[in-house]
Amino acid sequence: MKHKTIRHIGTVLSLFFFAWLYPQGTIVFDAPFSPALNQNQNIAIYLPEGYNDNVDGSFPVLYYLHDLGENHTIINSLAPILDSLITNKQISPMIVVTPDGSAPTFGGSFWRNSVLNGNFQDYVLNDVVTFIESNFRARTTGADRAFAGQGMGGYGAVALGVENVSLFCATAGLAGYITSKIFDDLIP
Repeated sequence: MKHKTIRHIGTVLSLFFFAWLYPQGTIVFDAPFSPALNQNQNIAIYLPEGYNDNVDGSFPVLYYLHDLGENHTIINSLAPILDSLITNKQISPMIVVTPDGSAPTFGGSFWRNSVLNGNFQDYVLNDVVTFIESNFRARTTGADRAFAGQGMGGYGAVALGVENVSLFCATAGLAGYITSKIFDDLIP
């Protein structure tokens, strides 16, 4: 047991030590005003390495919805993974957006509109997408937008993606609670 723990610690430390070998993307933190929530709301944006060098190019966008108890700063954990995957040509360079879905009641919004927590569904679909496409070189077609999320964000990614198929080309829910009500309108 002790050897496994030491080996795992060594692996984690080596990942951080060798992270400088990969070109690094840039993380931008902002808090634009959200009409849907009637307040400024935190957001983090990962821009791939070379974003500023390629002023004529545009990028696909992945909207990553965080889990209950997390917030937009989850991007700090995702960035080294994205850097590695892009450098090793396992994924194309892309913009990754992590909006803050935290809510004062129960800690999470589940990315849905509610009287209790606010209009988080409208926040993501309208405010966040508009902000990204107006301020960054994001591609603006549904073929270049995708949702992903884990836990609460997995539920939100599937629900919002399935309900808005023309706006997003793909959706991935990781360990999210999925209810058949999401699919009721799609199944005859």
